[in-house]
Amino acid sequence: MSKRSFQKGDFTGKVFSPVLLLSFFVFVFLPLFSQGVEVPELFNYQGLLLDSVGAPLPDGEYGLQFSVHNAEEGGLMIWGPQVCEGVNDPENGLHSKVLVKNGEFHLVLGPKDTYGAEISTAFTQDNAWLEIEVTIDKDGNSVTDGIIKPRQRFLSAPYAFYSRRIPMVDPDEDAKIINVEDGFDIKSSQDGTLRASLIGKEYGGELKCYHTNGAETLALRGGKSGYTGGRFDLRDTNEQNLITMHAMSNGNPEHIMYQKDGHHGIISSVYDNGGIVKCCNSSGAKTVQIWGYGAYGGCINLYNHSGQPLLETSHKASNHYLNFYNIYGKQCVNLIGVHNDWGYIYLKNNEVDNVKIYPGFFELKNSTGVVDMRLYNDPWLDLYNNGDINMYDNNGTRQVHIYTTNGHGYIYANEKHFQIPHPTKPGMVLDHACIEGPELAVFYRGEAQLNGGVAEIALPEYFEALTRKENRTVQLTCKNGWAPIFYEDIINGKFKVKTTDQGNPSQEFSWEVKAVRADVDPLQPEQSEQELKEAESSRRAKRERTSPDVDTQTDHAPEGPTQ
Repeated sequence: MSKRSFQKGDFTGKVFSPVLLLSFFVFVFLPLFSQGVEVPELFNYQGLLLDSVGAPLPDGEYGLQFSVHNAEEGGLMIWGPQVCEGVNDPENGLHSKVLVKNGEFHLVLGPKDTYGAEISTAFTQDNAWLEIEVTIDKDGNSVTDGIIKPRQRFLSAPYAFYSRRIPMVDPDEDAKIINVEDGFDIKSSQDGTLRASLIGKEYGGELKCYHTNGAETLALRGGKSGYTGGRFDLRDTNEQNLITMHAMSNGNPEHIMYQKDGHHGIISSVYDNGGIVKCCNSSGAKTVQIWGYGAYGGCINLYNHSGQPLLETSHKASNHYLNFYNIYGKQCVNLIGVHNDWGYIYLKNNEVDNVKIYPGFFELKNSTGVVDMRLYNDPWLDLYNNGDINMYDNNGTRQVHIYTTNGHGYIYANEKHFQIPHPTKPGMVLDHACIEGPELAVFYRGEAQLNGGVAEIALPEYFEALTRKENRTVQLTCKNGWAPIFYEDIINGKFKVKTTDQGNPSQEFSWEVKAVRADVDPLQPEQSEQELKEAESSRRAKRERTSPDVDTQTDHAPEGPTQ
C-alpha cells in the first residue's frame, strides 16, 4: 500500500458537536436505585471533512482514528484510539471504514477502544477533547500527518455515561427508603422530608418527586384499563401546574401548558377526527382554537377576552364557513363555500340577513328584515338572459320591477321619471316623466312641403319589419298658412300627402306617424293581480327547486376534557 503525505494545511476538518438523546429520567432516577437502567455506551457523531481550500473531500470510504484527550492541545490521551480502517471488531476498538459523501460523515463512537477501555472512562474528568485523524484516503493510500486541528470539546451529554457508574449512596447516610403500602417513600435522613415516592395505585403505578420545601413538583401516573391512560404533571414550587400530559379515556393524548396563575394557557388534544389546540388568556378564557376535522380540513377560531367568538371557521356536511362576529358576539358576516362550487355571503345586523349574495342573486333588507332590493339572474331557469331587479318600499311592497325573459326586457313602476340639468338655471334640474299608453307604440315625425299639390314621405327602411300593419295613424298639421291636406295609406314604408284642387299646391306641413311594435306580444292593459302573483311565484319556485340547499348554521369544534 502506498503512502500519501498530507502536509500541514492540506485539509481541514469541521465536526459537529456530538448528539446524544437520553431521557431525562436517566439523570433523575438512576442514583435512587441500586439496579439502575443500563445505558448503552454508544453515541452518534457527525462531521465534515474539507480540503485546504474549503471544498469537501471526494466521496468514498476513508480510514479514521478517534481518541479523547484531557486538553485542547497536548495533554494526555484518556481514551482511544478507536480505529475505523476496515476491520469490524467493536469490542476491541476496531470498526469498518467511514463513508464520506459531500464531505459529510457520521459514525458511532464506543463502546471500547483498542485497549479495551470503555468510552465512559473518558468522562470522569472535567474536560474531554475529541481528536480525529485521517489515516487512509478514499483510494486506499496511507495518510501521514492527517490529524484534524483543533480538537473538539465534548459538552454535557456524554457525561451521562458516568452517571450509571456512580456508586449507590448508603441509605443510612443520606436517605431513608421506607416501605409503605404498595410501594415505598424516599426521605431525607437529615430532616425527614419526603423526596420521592413510588406507589402502586388502583389506577396504576404512581411516581412523585418533591421539592425541598415539600411541594410536589413532578408526578408520573400509569393508567387503568377502561379509563384514562398515563399522565405526567410538572409543577412549580407552589404546586401550580406548569405542564400536564395524559391520555384520555378514548386513548387520545392531551397536552396542557398552564399560565403563571394556574389557568390553562395552551391545550392540545387529539381526537379520532383530528387534533385541537386552544390558547387561553390570563383569565382562562379561550381566545384561539385551531383544529383539524376529518376529511374537511382545518379550522381556526378567534375569540375575545370573554370567550365570545370574533372569527370562526367551521364546517357542516360538505359546506365550509367563515364567520365574523361583533363585540357582542353576534354574527355579522357569514361566508359559505359549498361542495358544488357555490359561494354565499351573508351580511347581518342583529343576526338578520341584511345582505345576501350568491351566484346570480343579490338581496338587501332593512333593519327589520323587510326586503329593499333584490337582484338575480337565474342560472337554473331554462330562460335566456333572465335577469331580475326588484325594489320595495318600507312595507315590503314591490314598487320597481325590471327583468328579462325569453330575450325581452321589462320595466314596471308606478311612475317613470328622468331628470336632466336645467338649461338656463344653474343648480336646477328638469324633472320629466315618460308618456304612457295602453300599447307598445313607436312614433316618427318630420316636416315637408307639397310640390304640385303632392308630397311623398319615406319612413325608415326598417319600419315595415318593426311595426304591425294595423292601427297605423298619421297626423298632419299645416304650417305658414292653411290648406285642406290628407294622406294615403302607408305602403312599403311610404305614404303620400295631397291637397284638393282648391288647396295651396306648395303648402308646408308637419307630420307624425304612430304604429304598434310587431316584434313583441301585444300589451294586455288590464291584468289580474292574482295572475301576476302566480306567475312570479312560479318563477321563484323553479329557481328555489334548482338552487343548492345551504344550511347557514355552523358546527363547532368539540371542547374535549381539560383535566
